[in-house]
Amino acid sequence: QAAGAAAAAAGPSAGIGKEGQAGASPPPAPAGAPKRALPQVGVLSAPPQVVRSATIRKAPTKATARPTAPATAAAKAVVVDRDLARQRAARAAAVGANIASAQQKQQEAELERKKREAEAAAAAKVVERDGQTYKRDRAEASGKLFVREIGGEKWVDPTLSEWPENDFRIFVGDLGSEVTDEVLSAAFSHYQSFNKAKVVRENRTKKHRGFGFVSLADGADFARAMREMQGRHIGNRPCKLKKSEWKQRGTHVARGALAAQGGGVRKKFKKNKKHLNF
Repeated sequence: QAAGAAAAAAGPSAGIGKEGQAGASPPPAPAGAPKRALPQVGVLSAPPQVVRSATIRKAPTKATARPTAPATAAAKAVVVDRDLARQRAARAAAVGANIASAQQKQQEAELERKKREAEAAAAAKVVERDGQTYKRDRAEASGKLFVREIGGEKWVDPTLSEWPENDFRIFVGDLGSEVTDEVLSAAFSHYQSFNKAKVVRENRTKKHRGFGFVSLADGADFARAMREMQGRHIGNRPCKLKKSEWKQRGTHVARGALAAQGGGVRKKFKKNKKHLNF
C-alpha cells in the first residue's frame, strides 16, 4: 500500500516526463478553445549590434591617385609647349595672310601701272585730226634719219625725216614747172587724212624735176585718191599717179656711225673694175 501510494503521487509527472521523452504528442485542444502560442524551443535571439559611423577609405586608383612632383612638372611643360605651338601657328598664319595681301596689292598696282603705260603709249601713238584718229607714225613726221644706197653710194637723206614713216604715199608724175608745193597740196587737201605734199627739186639749182609726193594717213583715202585723181590736171598737165616705193629703193633707218654723220654726208665705196680690164 505504501508503495502504491508513492507511485500514485509521483505518477502524473513521471508519466508526462516519460511521454515527453518518448515523443508523444500533446492531447488535442477542445473545440472552441483559443489557440495558445507555444514558445519556440531552441531559438536564441542575438543581442543587438551597435554600428559605429566611420569613413570608409577606398584604395587609390590611377585616376584619383595624387601625382608626384616630376609628373606635374612634365604635364605643365607639355601644356606650355602646346600653347606656344598654337601661338606660333597663329602668328605664322597672320604673317602669311599679310604677305599674301601685300603681294596682291603689289600685283594690282603693277597691273594698274602697266595699264596706264599702255594707255599713255596708245595715246602717244595716235593723232586726232578733225574728229578722226590716226596713228602717229602715219600722220606725223618721223624725225628719223634714213640711209639711201644707190649705185654703190650710201648717204643719209635728211629730207625723208620730214615725212611719216608708215604713211600711204603717192608718187605724182608729169608735173609742170608751174606746180609748186602749194598747188600740189591744194589738189589733194580735200582728203581728210591728207598730211603733206611736196614737189621734188634739185638740191643745188632748185630746178623742178617734174614729180612730187603726197602723203595720206588713211588707206581708204589713199585708194580713193588713186582712183579719182588719176589723169586729173594739176597745173597745165594731167598727172600720173602710182604708189611710192621709196622704202624699196635702198632706204633704211640710219644707225650707228651713219646716223651720227647727219644729212648730206656721202660714203663712196670702192668699185670693182676687174671686168673692165680687157
